[in-house]
Amino acid sequence: MIPVNGISKQPFENPSLNFYKLREEGLSMIRALSGKRWTDHNLHDPGITTLEVLCYALTDLGYRTELVKEIFESGKAISPEFTDRYFFHKTELFPSAPLTADDFERKVEESPEVLLAWFTKSAIIHNGHAARGAYEIAVMLRPHPELGELNTDGIQLSLDDGQTGMDIVFFTEENRRMEWSSIDKVLDCKWDRSKEDNLFVYEKYNFQILMMLEVVFAGQTEAEKSPVQVKARGSIYSGLSFGTLHYFDDYQTHIIAKLESTEFIQELNNLLLREKNKQQILLDIHRFILPFRNLCEDFISFRIVNSQEIKIDLEVILKNSTDDPDAAISDIFYQLDLFLFRIVKESKRNDSASRNNILYASNLIEEIITKVKEVEAAKIRNMNLYIDGVPTIPLGEEAVFENLELHPFTYFAPRFSKQKSSVRIIHFGEKAIDWNPSGEKPAFRPSMETVLPDWQKAETSPDPSVRNVTLLMKEIAEYVSIQKDFPENYKLGEGKRTGQIPDPQQAKIRQFKAYLFFFERLLIGHLGQLSDLSMLFNVRDQNPMLENEIEKARKAIPELDELGMLDADKLKELEADFGHSTSRQTKVVNHLLARFATTGSFVRLSGPEAYKETERLEKLRMLLHDVPLITRNRGTGLPLTADGTTIWEQDMLSGFQKRLYRLTGIDNPALNHRKLSGEKGNDLAGFYLVEHILLIGKKGANEAENRFNKSAALLFNYLAAFMQENLPADPYSFQLTVILPKWYPVWFDRKKFVENMIAEEVPAHILPYICWLDYKEIVEFEALYENWLADLLQIYLPDK
Repeated sequence: MIPVNGISKQPFENPSLNFYKLREEGLSMIRALSGKRWTDHNLHDPGITTLEVLCYALTDLGYRTELVKEIFESGKAISPEFTDRYFFHKTELFPSAPLTADDFERKVEESPEVLLAWFTKSAIIHNGHAARGAYEIAVMLRPHPELGELNTDGIQLSLDDGQTGMDIVFFTEENRRMEWSSIDKVLDCKWDRSKEDNLFVYEKYNFQILMMLEVVFAGQTEAEKSPVQVKARGSIYSGLSFGTLHYFDDYQTHIIAKLESTEFIQELNNLLLREKNKQQILLDIHRFILPFRNLCEDFISFRIVNSQEIKIDLEVILKNSTDDPDAAISDIFYQLDLFLFRIVKESKRNDSASRNNILYASNLIEEIITKVKEVEAAKIRNMNLYIDGVPTIPLGEEAVFENLELHPFTYFAPRFSKQKSSVRIIHFGEKAIDWNPSGEKPAFRPSMETVLPDWQKAETSPDPSVRNVTLLMKEIAEYVSIQKDFPENYKLGEGKRTGQIPDPQQAKIRQFKAYLFFFERLLIGHLGQLSDLSMLFNVRDQNPMLENEIEKARKAIPELDELGMLDADKLKELEADFGHSTSRQTKVVNHLLARFATTGSFVRLSGPEAYKETERLEKLRMLLHDVPLITRNRGTGLPLTADGTTIWEQDMLSGFQKRLYRLTGIDNPALNHRKLSGEKGNDLAGFYLVEHILLIGKKGANEAENRFNKSAALLFNYLAAFMQENLPADPYSFQLTVILPKWYPVWFDRKKFVENMIAEEVPAHILPYICWLDYKEIVEFEALYENWLADLLQIYLPDK
């Protein structure tokens, strides 16, 4: 069916676009104001013509404002004439700070080093209760261009010219993973063979050796080297021959030589570089995500998942026409890596039970076969899988797959190991050849680097159909009088002559001329109002010298009084309603705030200390200016972005505080962190907020954490004294304390009003405690609060 274009019969959504409705409302106003003196309301009447012109001007203005609205809602490029700090774009208002686990994961994945991220609950126990609101972020990193694979904390050494080698990870004497952050360099490695318990072999190909490293700690010189004892736990791998595994006894001589070689020391120092790079990445992620932290929630730890390697024994039949076997094998591993990444990503994105990140081996085998078949040059003849921590998986034994699962991805990142896999290449009619990845061959395509879709980059290509269109009307100075366009016999232009015209006709001409002058005066006034629209509806700056708008209209169109179109009562009503600049701006600001479901519930609205009209307008202006901030970030906590040297006069207010500051009219235009004891005698400049989750003690792994634990305990005990019997068994989960000074009578006298507003604005799942303190108590609190916050910043932002 061919679509037919036509005029819609549906009523206009915007009443300003309905010409006939505007005309009827105008006629109703005319009848109400001057119905006794002006009774001819037919179309031929010049006054009705003027009314229709004004209605047209209103519809024209409506079309223009609707066009602006369409531009804003479409997300297209906005011309400069439509940009104003009080007409916010949808991207400023609609997006909120990250809220759900998926939101935070996507936010972390915006980091260029991060491939995938997992957001999980952290198990912190206090008095037998698990603290809610404490979370852990685990990340899977992209390969580093120089340091290689980062999802590992060990080293890998080859033992011969083939694929046999060993993986080594390091543990402390207490059997904890070795922390390398405090070590700058490894100088030497010693192994005391005289002690029998220094070498332990289990399962024939796994071993542990107790070693003594000579290291240089951070801040030391090589002359100040220190001994560090570590447990080196190794595992031999081999993919040289199909389905064969070599044992420790076969390679003991090679292993001992490797552990005492300069190559081993060099690999240890490379490990130090990787670990330092990983710690810097985690620190950058922490800094990046901290401003988005939700109120009464905290990121307790950040860590990098280790690889769970999958080894393959693969027999591949290649076509005789295949000139480059290495390229075919590279394509196979390329497809396998791409598949694994997709599986991990899809499993992570699911919100159902599969969010536990369990990958079943039956699905793995089936998908692997499908992916390998996509390589046209090869065909699988036989394949076995060797997965760390699970039995060997031969192709075809599906009964084994029922209860077999890989590790959860939040602890291990599964990946195919090219180095440890063995591939046998078979050409038709030729003898099988073992493929050796250590030999010379074309370079592999980078795994999980160039092949992965970059979902982080938004489509920002400009739309060629969008053009910059100037929608502003011409300046009034460019207006040309309609008199220039009339014939000579009307005698309306300069130098025109009428000739021989009867007197009655000339009278009609003069009457028409008068109507034209009156109409032109109205039109000029209308255009003048449109050109002065930005000043008329200005809410940015207050100018007390602005002339009363009704007086300006009466001066511009004196005929309004002469014709009696406005009686005295109506003039008074208009002047009171819309005449003065301050009251008009207040109404405009309130209207704009209502569009965002926001209103100023200022404390000083009544009584002797109530705001004057100009003061209230200024508070409303600040509230409107910060609407994107107090709506989008209303649920965010303390941003923790200061440099750690000072906490005062910094942008360190939570989104919840900033919202309350603006809604209540607190005298803090910059929305910064002020010391209230120094503001006594002025208007209220703020209040303090302490999120209990941030008072939880750390592990005490270093001096900074020990300092924090002391200052956090002192502050918590100080706050607990005010709570007394109201303190729950779990005092940390989703709880906060608001500290307000007593010495502001306007606030303290309206104590109930203030407490109700805090209770209404705080998120529903958070329990607030409100404490009113006198000057001495505030000074004591500030000393504890300053020490605690400075120590917290030193932990979260140690380099700042």
